[in-house]
Amino acid sequence: MSEVGPSATARMIAAAQLLASAESWQPAPTPEAVAWSRRFLLANGDSVLRRSVDTRVGRGLWRLIEAQLAPGLMHHFLRRKAWIEAHCRERLACGWRQLLILGAGLDSLGLRLQADYRDLRVIELDRAPTATLRARCVGAREGWHAVAGDLVDVAAGGASWQSMVACLEAQPTIIVCEGVAMYLPFSAVQRLLTRLANHLHEASLIITVMENNRHPIGFRPFRPLSDRWLRLRGEPFRWGIKSTAIAPTLAQTGWQVSERTREADLTERWPGPCLSGETLVLAQRSLPGQGIARSQVKA
Repeated sequence: MSEVGPSATARMIAAAQLLASAESWQPAPTPEAVAWSRRFLLANGDSVLRRSVDTRVGRGLWRLIEAQLAPGLMHHFLRRKAWIEAHCRERLACGWRQLLILGAGLDSLGLRLQADYRDLRVIELDRAPTATLRARCVGAREGWHAVAGDLVDVAAGGASWQSMVACLEAQPTIIVCEGVAMYLPFSAVQRLLTRLANHLHEASLIITVMENNRHPIGFRPFRPLSDRWLRLRGEPFRWGIKSTAIAPTLAQTGWQVSERTREADLTERWPGPCLSGETLVLAQRSLPGQGIARSQVKA
């Protein structure tokens, strides 16, 4: 993961919001999401990246690059974000008022939800360069906290963990871990989820995980160029898990799976180019259950 600023993937996803808006793809990002993406990219100095989606030639180049890396990836990002936001809003409609985002990147979910729910407490954690950029763009905002920290250090209970929990209140909490877990060591993910389950008495976890039903780990249809690009950017997928092992693995860390959604399910709701390889998971805090053998997780 990037030590000097937002990850390449985070920047690409922000640009995808602009591309989707220009191309009228579904599910369409909101005008607020597009505006925040532009603001974050501008603050990061990504003027070329930001402007590349404003012309037909630039958008055509984006589609060509996507076809070489992972066909359907941009649509996948849109569907994934829409699914996550819908589940967050379900909890908010039930009165939940605390949102913890692990690895916020250049996403605007917490900011947009807080605009609709003024009493929502939002804690966003990311590495220092990204957290600083977000704080500079957002400014002073009641109930919003940009925490600089490393997720491996959070999992270990280090200074990053202490900074994060200092912002958390004892109330029902929505946790979003989108497109992050696959970049961390599997053991760190286990410790992170266990620590969160032990700390929060009532919580709902939204997490995305890569599958390892086939090797190498990655989106399908698989493109070797995609794997090489991620490694070149220092963002390789570190592990994947068999789809049948997701529930028992999370149970081992104190979370009870209530829903699993794959790309085919999302495509039924929002038709368009489709890829596979990632599962979206909704889980609730539960008592620790029986785990799985580590052999079911592919590193």
